[in-house]
Amino acid sequence: MKDTGLRMLYFLNFCSMVVISYLCPTEPYTDECGNFGILWNCSGLNTDRLPEKIPQKLRNRYVTLDLSFNRFSTLTEKTFENLIRFSVVSSIIINHNKITNIENKTFHRLSGLCSLDLSSCELDKKGIEVEAFSCIHNLKYLRIDQNNFQSDGYPDVALSAFQSLSSLYIDIFNGFSFTAPFENLANLSELKFHIVNDFSLTNTSFLGLRRSKIHVLDLLFKKHVFCDVTEDLFCSFPYLTEEVTINFGGKCDITPALRSLKCFQHRNIGKIFMDDNTKDVETGIIVLDDWLSEYLINVCART
Repeated sequence: MKDTGLRMLYFLNFCSMVVISYLCPTEPYTDECGNFGILWNCSGLNTDRLPEKIPQKLRNRYVTLDLSFNRFSTLTEKTFENLIRFSVVSSIIINHNKITNIENKTFHRLSGLCSLDLSSCELDKKGIEVEAFSCIHNLKYLRIDQNNFQSDGYPDVALSAFQSLSSLYIDIFNGFSFTAPFENLANLSELKFHIVNDFSLTNTSFLGLRRSKIHVLDLLFKKHVFCDVTEDLFCSFPYLTEEVTINFGGKCDITPALRSLKCFQHRNIGKIFMDDNTKDVETGIIVLDDWLSEYLINVCART
């Protein structure tokens, strides 16, 4: 009787995986890195595992795997092993899952992975083991925003493995800091933020990004940044030469934005936009005196 029950359980599990595989449509797709292949869309199936039956059309092709809006809670070395035997997985979309743990070497056989979306999960620093992202040498695009890093900070050592990373979308929050391990991200050129709560900008907030080749930066922090912005803010961005948008309004007038230009002195920058730095409640006319314009007059910008 017990053996019959176990066989029935295995049979039902097998049937469920066959159904899930059937519900994962495929279509031609070009990923963010320009790899033309197949999108395998397993989104929204209420599953916590990859289908065991791999469609024939995925074999020996670039594959974008969409596992968003499912029930994954832990990612391990075995999570993707069935697919990577047959395909080059170039992109994984696994946002909106309840992922709390990524084990060491989870992605170490995904050498062709170019894009990874881990946004809107439940990750924190302790849940991402330090070698979770080892051997992903070709990753260019990472979304890891809308997670739970505000308690212990970023998983800096784990993220330092992405030495080819060019685009990062990440949370900022009270007490955030890009620490020394981020200096490995020397190829980072695009930085986007999801704001969790109000925060200060200190001389160490972005210090770990000083080796990153960021030429364009949008600091759209209206209503969220406190007015004690460090004057050394842009010393952490020595490659910022094309365009910067500074929006510290809401809580602040234009004063913090102008005083943050200190490290732009005697540097050439294409465009600086500061057109929305007003307080929600005006306290009077701002006079552009010598102190406010001290750094601005020494900046060479086209706009």
